[in-house]
Amino acid sequence: MRKLTSVLLLLLFVWTVQAQTAREEINVNRYLSANNYYAYPTPTAKQTAAPKGYEPFYVSTYMRHGSRYLIDPNDYRFPKQTLLKADSLNKLTATGKNRCSSLLSLERCRKLLS
Repeated sequence: MRKLTSVLLLLLFVWTVQAQTAREEINVNRYLSANNYYAYPTPTAKQTAAPKGYEPFYVSTYMRHGSRYLIDPNDYRFPKQTLLKADSLNKLTATGKNRCSSLLSLERCRKLLS
């Protein structure tokens, strides 16, 4: 009986506690209901200043979980243009050159398939 009471109290506690308020967040911003098609918003908070002698930069990555698609086609063009410009200035590392080459080959494949 004591075990049953403990389990029931635990279930009652878990049932009443809500860690996330998804419905409230979606009511505030309906775009949050777009699931994987919702691109993460750009941060609006003041960013930490770069340490002395360094220049800040932003790197965006494409990951498996979370936001998978960017809405504006220009969001895809900007990284490509940035990589090509850095390559023309000979500023890419070997890894950067490899990523640039991969990006361009993916773009050629996309054009062939469309």
